[in-house]
Amino acid sequence: VDSAEEGVRRMLGLVFSRDQAVRDAVVEAVDVLFLAGAESPMAAAAALADVAAAAALGELASLEEVIKLLVEAGRVPPTGAVTRALWAQATAKEASGGDNVTAPTRAAALTVLGMAAASHPEVVIPHVHHVSRALDEACGGGGGSGKRRPAPALARAAAALLSRARPGGNAGTAASEGVAAPALPADHPAFAALARVLSPGSALPGRSWYPAAEQ
Repeated sequence: VDSAEEGVRRMLGLVFSRDQAVRDAVVEAVDVLFLAGAESPMAAAAALADVAAAAALGELASLEEVIKLLVEAGRVPPTGAVTRALWAQATAKEASGGDNVTAPTRAAALTVLGMAAASHPEVVIPHVHHVSRALDEACGGGGGSGKRRPAPALARAAAALLSRARPGGNAGTAASEGVAAPALPADHPAFAALARVLSPGSALPGRSWYPAAEQ
């Protein structure tokens, strides 16, 4: 499985080929290896998240294109089993109340969900409260006993996903034309979570997550 994932990551860039047959072959390979060939939706979700977690920056851009095409083709429906499984992985820690699910694991699931939401905001809109909670936890909050360790990767993934929770489509797309209503009310907890992330006193180290939160 590890070698298959590495091979897929190496060929992901071919999704931008000028040859339609090559692009289709890349999408088909991801579908066969990680969706159709998975034992369950949870296994498929975990496999996609693993690819995202191990991918380099260029590979992430290619993976996003593949995920977008899979969503548009109906192979990964916005409210389908794999999407629900990704949300289960992303929210596993808050559901269990324990620390058995790591922040990087949750961040990887949120990253894939963000890819799916690139052209379909309905992937994230019903789950904004979960993303807000992830942001809060990434800053060391979230309740429970003791103080949580800051998690920059989780903050970046959650903020990037929130930026795609726009009704009528994402900014710059044809679906967003004429849509002036904000995605969230001004008093939504998501804004408080984002303010905490962007605060100069934030517990998050570095600033690699800042552009995503600022969006």
